[in-house]
Amino acid sequence: MSKAELKEIEATFQNNLKSVLPEYQISAKNNVLNILFRSMASYIYQLIRKSNKYVDCLTEIDSVTGTQLDYRASFYSITRIQKTKATGVIIYLGNLGGVIPVGSYVLGGSYIVTSTSAIALQSFHGVVSVNLQQAIVTLPNTNILPNNIKILVDFSNIINQEVTISNCNETTFSFSFEGSIPSGDYPITFNTLIGIISISSVEEGENQNLEGNTQGELSNLFDNVLPNLYVSPQGITGGQDLESDVRLKKRWRIARAGYVAYFSPDHIKLQLLSSFPNMTRVFVLRATPATGKCTIYALFENRLSILPNQSEINEIKNYLSTLAPATISRDDMIVGGVILLPMDIQIINVTPNTIEMNLSARKAVEAFFLNEVEVGQSVTPEAIRTYLLPNTADINNNKLINIEIVATTNSAQGNELIVLGEIN
Repeated sequence: MSKAELKEIEATFQNNLKSVLPEYQISAKNNVLNILFRSMASYIYQLIRKSNKYVDCLTEIDSVTGTQLDYRASFYSITRIQKTKATGVIIYLGNLGGVIPVGSYVLGGSYIVTSTSAIALQSFHGVVSVNLQQAIVTLPNTNILPNNIKILVDFSNIINQEVTISNCNETTFSFSFEGSIPSGDYPITFNTLIGIISISSVEEGENQNLEGNTQGELSNLFDNVLPNLYVSPQGITGGQDLESDVRLKKRWRIARAGYVAYFSPDHIKLQLLSSFPNMTRVFVLRATPATGKCTIYALFENRLSILPNQSEINEIKNYLSTLAPATISRDDMIVGGVILLPMDIQIINVTPNTIEMNLSARKAVEAFFLNEVEVGQSVTPEAIRTYLLPNTADINNNKLINIEIVATTNSAQGNELIVLGEIN
């Protein structure tokens, strides 16, 4: 347990009071309630630290791995997340009626078609924002159209032409057009001749995920179907590796801490990681940016686009709103993604300087960035070295004696998160 969590306990008291008496002001440093909250939080903090050490000794949490870890975690109804296949939607082009059959292999044979819709004229509508000859379209529903697709647009009773779209994301895309109309927002309808297939990866694992708007080709040719394939802006996602001991142990620690208050940061982390299988890390900042609010950052590191999209943000907020008794409203939950700041690392002077120890040191560096770095936290080479020395051993249980880390200190603030860049 960290000093930051001590502040979170204190903030929990403040949030609970504010939820009952929203008009009560507790911002003054020497407010009698603030003094009481700090005293109570400090006492609870010390109790939790002592109980953590005691339970860790009883369960041997630091040494248990593999099937024994699975067995211990099962006491808390926690099971290791299994490997999964990646799925998604692909757009294809050609002549009316052309179809890619179910069961066909695409993208180098690594994916199989699970459902198909023959090429047909698809109609859409939305709102277009025009500035000079540039236009941005916002759709009322999820946009499945990827970059480089041609569409026939019709808006303002003046513009009716074929354009190529770009900058496609969850609900918007853009295009350039010929002609001149006043800047502003206009209703828009557009048509395009496309086919749609759903695909699943043949293999399991996070390396099966593909970023949105990726282009590929058919493995085999079909009548009236062009060979080019276009991944929708949502990407091919959901592929994940077998959950590691490190991540399973983290969820076990959280679940085991039954003393943690409901709707606390740890409880939010446990619920989100359990309910969103593709989510890999969660950061919860209570009383941020102000008392009565809560900021939640989520990462999806088993895919190329690791930040949550808008639909995922809405799903997270909707889900947390069901976790009664939530001490804050849905509008006070700020859910989003962090700004990633890669930090390149060079490892030198490893003692003992063996292949096994160097590999263990690299894994320990990865564990440091995964488990020790919080949002807004700066990272120094000395902090990495301090973590590595007591936490690194090779497969023969030889302990690390010395190591030096060469890197530039990375500073982070706000919603910035320092992540591991290249490691040499």
